[in-house]
Amino acid sequence: MAKLFKYITEVLTLVGLCFAKEYKVVAVPSEYKGTKVAVVIDDGSPVELSPSHNNYFWKAKADDPKNQYFYVILDDNNNIVASEALGTQIDGTEVDAFKFTRIDMGNLNDVFGRPYSKAGDLLKPIPRVYPNQDIEEKFSELYQEGEVQSIRAYCPDLNQVNALLSDTGENIDINITGCELSVISSGSDKLFTNVTIDLSGQGSRGFPKRPFKIKLDDSSSSEKSNKKIYGRDKFKLRNCIYDCTFIKNKLAVDLSNSLGLPAGQSAPARFYINDYAFGLYDMAEVFKKKFLEINFHSNDKKPKLGILYKARTYQGITRNYLVPNPEIYADIYDLAYLPKEKANDPYTDITELIDWIANVLPTCSDSDVENFINVDLLLKDLVIEYLVDHRDGFFIAGNNYFIYRANGKFNIWSFDFDATFDKFAIYPVTTSWEDYQNIPSTYSDTLTRNPLVEGVLSRDKFKKQFVEILKKTVSEVFNSESLNPRIEYFQEFLKSDMYWDTLVNPPATIYKALEGNDVKYTFDDITTAYTDIESYTCSGDTTSLYAYVRKRAEVVVGQYQLTTSCDYSKGTIGNTFEKSDSNILTPSSITTLVTLFSLILWLRN
Repeated sequence: MAKLFKYITEVLTLVGLCFAKEYKVVAVPSEYKGTKVAVVIDDGSPVELSPSHNNYFWKAKADDPKNQYFYVILDDNNNIVASEALGTQIDGTEVDAFKFTRIDMGNLNDVFGRPYSKAGDLLKPIPRVYPNQDIEEKFSELYQEGEVQSIRAYCPDLNQVNALLSDTGENIDINITGCELSVISSGSDKLFTNVTIDLSGQGSRGFPKRPFKIKLDDSSSSEKSNKKIYGRDKFKLRNCIYDCTFIKNKLAVDLSNSLGLPAGQSAPARFYINDYAFGLYDMAEVFKKKFLEINFHSNDKKPKLGILYKARTYQGITRNYLVPNPEIYADIYDLAYLPKEKANDPYTDITELIDWIANVLPTCSDSDVENFINVDLLLKDLVIEYLVDHRDGFFIAGNNYFIYRANGKFNIWSFDFDATFDKFAIYPVTTSWEDYQNIPSTYSDTLTRNPLVEGVLSRDKFKKQFVEILKKTVSEVFNSESLNPRIEYFQEFLKSDMYWDTLVNPPATIYKALEGNDVKYTFDDITTAYTDIESYTCSGDTTSLYAYVRKRAEVVVGQYQLTTSCDYSKGTIGNTFEKSDSNILTPSSITTLVTLFSLILWLRN
């Protein structure tokens, strides 16, 4: 038996040497006026790491820490110019609130200056209001919960880079091609070639912190592994320029998914082009072919896709209330997805829908409405729009919404939730839903109600259905008990990234019309936004996030005498999810197998 233990000890020693801890960290040394990255283990001397991913991802094997470790940035002379243990920021200051050292949490990818490689126990979901949908089985790990993706585009064509940076955002066709894209999470590092970086957004594209759309290589010569990341070939980076909390769109997407709406996915991400930091973004799904297949044709083996219309602003504010005006349909309805077979006459569906609203809806039966419009989806969308105050959405603004016809019915739902939760509010947070649907005179001088909303909610059956959805949503998810833990999680998990964003100064040119008036937040602004203060100001906000949720819920609770709770019995939105597409042997599993193999050999001998 002694020989057995000796033999196993020798084997495990060998395994341990093979799997000495590998330190891996995302870092851009030039942000801190350095050139190299190193790790300090148990207060020893810095161990220099080797660069990969075009000097974005640094790695080295070294001894396991007995107590702690932390990363430092070195200059050419190996002097420490920045240290996690000192809380060094990119402006050269050392901030006590951001000092930290690390303990060994396993084989994770770290990020310099960020204490959390992944959220772990910090992560808090929200309750699902309606039972689990099959769609979640097709969620992409690109938007994994409890992660902040580190994304960097290395673009060698500096003429293209400088052209994008010097453009004011008015050139909608400008892009950068031929880039290498690094996408690094706590558990993986992926590198893609021949990637295209487009400008995205509408009213926010002219700020130095640009919104972007990332497109992977779809050419026939590209390797399959280079065409998609976790099943997606493109994604958007929303710049959160109007959001002091950085999570309003994410929170609204979570709420929409809780109700089963086709909201897609969203997750926070850091973004760089070459060594230029652009800041903290909301990475969001692009609503194209893949999105339609998952949300509207999941049971079809060979789905016949329709046209996805996106109502948009055009040359300023366009209030599109689905009223007949064929001459401007092409201007206010972007063809977000257009099948080839429908290219010759792309506005047939829109024309039919709008004519139906004007001429059929006022007198048809309830069942006729249900056969033509996905009423359940529309009512749930209106509930979300009211609760989060999506004043720039479909309900009252006639803006930022999709239309898609599937299985004979028109589906209508909103998107673009950054200007919500009391941002640029036109009605107080205490406004009831009945008063909220009134279109302000500044939005339209001819309409007082959205004609489709009025035509649906004026019917007793659908009004009662709307009220029941509203009551259920407030009782079960849109309340302080359910949402506060989720907000608190983001507040802590993103703290160091939000602080970093306040120090980042992207070198892009601002819109001439803005006359140099950029939208920048201080960390005090952000901290105040995450409070329960009922009256404060941050870039158009008048109510802090916790206070807004509390006060809006109180309106509905008081109106219908409700009780609220946080109940996860129907499932959750916002927990981590896993895809079983990998059977990689980890060091622990290898150790187990080696031990068993050793035992078998010893017994045979």
